[in-house]
Amino acid sequence: MEHEREMHASRWPVTAILTLALSGAPLAVADAQLRASIGAAAGATIPMSGFGDRTNTGYHVMVTLGVHAPMVPLSLRIEGMYNEFDYNSDGGALFRSANRTARVLGATANGILTSSGILGPYLIGGIGVYQRTEAEPVLGGTVSSNNFGGNIGGGLRFELSGFSAYGEVRYHWVGDSDVRLIPITFGLTF
Repeated sequence: MEHEREMHASRWPVTAILTLALSGAPLAVADAQLRASIGAAAGATIPMSGFGDRTNTGYHVMVTLGVHAPMVPLSLRIEGMYNEFDYNSDGGALFRSANRTARVLGATANGILTSSGILGPYLIGGIGVYQRTEAEPVLGGTVSSNNFGGNIGGGLRFELSGFSAYGEVRYHWVGDSDVRLIPITFGLTF
């Protein structure tokens, strides 16, 4: 009987600590739930490589869907991006005669490694599918191709009340083509 009373007495602090810890668990679990955000962005796109030899700096627009957990430095961002470029008078002279623009569409999945705080730098990179559409200088019309590709870059995020603003620069490469892009992006997420 004495031994049984000692065991009950020694269990009481453990039971109290577990009860207190578990009573705070729903709050901790609620804070750790995933949060989604949507966003829109736009900016200038600098063409590189052979693609840059025939096109001028263009523009892009982008829509985003983000998923992140509070207090976790990694998040996911899915993007749809539309880029458009005019042909230049140097390497793109034949393409200009077709009086068309070059377009690159992209659908990417990206991981983001970010710092915490109101103002924070971040690294971003991912993979995706890109569709390149260009003028066909000899036959007229357009030619399109789909390729896998990737991107890597960084940015600076500024948290505001109810939304975030960001600026970023990335390097995109489009698979087995000569398309290389550097979009300079300014966006908002909600």
